[in-house]
Amino acid sequence: MLYEIRRYVCTPGKRAAVLMRFDEVVLPLFDRHGVEIDRFWVDRDDGDVFVYVCLWQDQAQLDATWAAFQADPDWVAAKAASEASEGQTVERIERSFATAWR
Repeated sequence: MLYEIRRYVCTPGKRAAVLMRFDEVVLPLFDRHGVEIDRFWVDRDDGDVFVYVCLWQDQAQLDATWAAFQADPDWVAAKAASEASEGQTVERIERSFATAWR
């Protein structure tokens, strides 16, 4: 099992818009593409950060699934519409990967 830890650093004051886009658009698309989420967190000390963990069988699944998601016309349109109305909502996405030690 491969764990992908994704840390979203939102544009100041835009975390609510990002989370709303997740609820309304991203999570249904994740379901469509088979992205398995372990859980979500909101950073207790930084109101502009949220984190989630994806579970993958291997690197090949991760790469293929993310490529399909990013190319999905519904995602492309939703992201463009969101950015047109909200502006840039995410400053950067930090990714790290882990495998179980024990």
